[in-house]
Amino acid sequence: MYSFTRCKVSSCPRYATHISEYCLAHDPRQDLAPTLSFPVLDSTSLSNWNCTEEDFSGKRILGSLFSYSTFHGVSFVKTTILNSNFSFCLFEECVFDESTIRYVIFSGSTFTQCMFMNSSITHTNFNGSVMRDCDASGSDLYYSSFAHAHIHNTKMEDCNVRKADFRHTLQDNLSFRWSNYREVL
Repeated sequence: MYSFTRCKVSSCPRYATHISEYCLAHDPRQDLAPTLSFPVLDSTSLSNWNCTEEDFSGKRILGSLFSYSTFHGVSFVKTTILNSNFSFCLFEECVFDESTIRYVIFSGSTFTQCMFMNSSITHTNFNGSVMRDCDASGSDLYYSSFAHAHIHNTKMEDCNVRKADFRHTLQDNLSFRWSNYREVL
């Protein structure tokens, strides 16, 4: 599981990466290429990371920490993400199609024009997130929580939303067509 080791700079509140005693802001020259080239990212800590147009397709991300990071145009197609923390992240134009996402924390994150089609997203925390112009059609959202989320112009059509939590969400043009919406919490 990821480490909560703080950056070695005493006044810095950020987490150190898994390859250094410093965060990315205080040691931006860290070479992430070897880590990112592996098919499995296990216990990886890369908080406050700016990730643009990377391809994580088919990778396994296990027990990793990416909180407060920005992902733009990143492909997570057919990726397995388990027990990882992506809280307070920004995802823009990212694709998670046909992925397996379980026990992941996306709370407080913002998703803009992201695709989650035909994915298995179970027991996952989207509490307080913002979703705009997203599509999760054909996905299994069993027991995932969207409490207090703001969801706009988003499709969750033909989804399993059994025991999913949508309490106190702000919904504007959210489509549950063909989904089992009556089985949400």
